[in-house]
Amino acid sequence: MSAPGVRLIQTIPYRGNTHETGNLYHFVGSAPSDDSGWDDLVDDLAAIVGPGLSAANVIVRAYCYTDTDNDSVYTSDLVARSATVTGSNSPGSSATREPGDVAAWIRWKTARVNSKGKPIYLRKYYHCVYGQELPAQVDALDSTFSANMASMGNSLRGSSGSWPGLGGPDGVEPALCSVSPFLTTRTLLRRGKRP
Repeated sequence: MSAPGVRLIQTIPYRGNTHETGNLYHFVGSAPSDDSGWDDLVDDLAAIVGPGLSAANVIVRAYCYTDTDNDSVYTSDLVARSATVTGSNSPGSSATREPGDVAAWIRWKTARVNSKGKPIYLRKYYHCVYGQELPAQVDALDSTFSANMASMGNSLRGSSGSWPGLGGPDGVEPALCSVSPFLTTRTLLRRGKRP
């Protein structure tokens, strides 16, 4: 049985349309006992995540799980509750927003190791991020944007209001986070196999 969690869904502009993307956040402790408790937890989680996202991201919905191995038990609709959160991560003055399939990641080291003794990490990918303006380092995340992502990543570990703190699928709190200084690709829409 996995720990409880919340999958935050945000909209981003992508290829001339609006696209939904998101991340699953496990947390320590027990799941809320009612819908109101879930809404409070989601609102506090969104308030932590928002400052790490660019303004192109709008958190609109969350799926809530008492056990992430099973179906969600509640859907928190931030649009219907007039509680949407727009990202507020401000990049440096010379940064440029990257295409939709470009992403940045945060990872948290856990106390667990794999069968080869290497540490296991929690990792989350975020889109509509800002890179350094050329001719600076190619494929580098803007340093101001990165610092704001790191602040968000570290804030997730602590409790805030109804948010009890980030956990792994096993419910154990991870260690301090790190943000990759480099951009990566995480395809949002996969093309079907060619005939």
